[in-house]
Amino acid sequence: LGWTPRPDETQLDAQLRGLLVQMNALTGADPAIAERCRELFALVLDAPERIDADLAAAVTVVAAATGDDDTYETFLERFRRATTPQETLRFLYGLAEFDDPERIQRTVELAFSPEVKTQNAPFLIGRCIAARNHGRAAWRILRSRWAEADSRFPGSSIVRMVDTVKHLDRAEDLVDVQAFFAEHPIPQG
Repeated sequence: LGWTPRPDETQLDAQLRGLLVQMNALTGADPAIAERCRELFALVLDAPERIDADLAAAVTVVAAATGDDDTYETFLERFRRATTPQETLRFLYGLAEFDDPERIQRTVELAFSPEVKTQNAPFLIGRCIAARNHGRAAWRILRSRWAEADSRFPGSSIVRMVDTVKHLDRAEDLVDVQAFFAEHPIPQG
């Protein structure tokens, strides 16, 4: 498929390109593809109209997942000064992709702040719980702030937020999650 869309390609080809780029960079740990994604991320920041939307989404995820503190600050700043809903969500949800426990914790704390709309916060927390390596840390924070989450966030989004606990993959996670929801049932699901 290459890096550049062909004029005659289908939407499925464009989506597949983005998926393959992201999978090869992250799951496949291909350093050359990850580096190319970080280069293309500059277009996402400076000239988003010059990059295919599906590829832009993929390189944004890779840039975050392989990013450092400066990259995190870039995402945070772009979220804060976004001018469209798409840009707001791209950079907000990108904060959940960083592969660092402190950044995941910071992102979950951000979700509880007034800076994040209550309709977006549960989805951000859910993405943090689904994080490849540090979802457990996000789950612990949510558990400790459950009463606040349950009272602040729309009921319909609570189910979606906690659905991501299925990504926690240790036996003790199963016991913990089951015990938690035995004590804190969710009426919506």
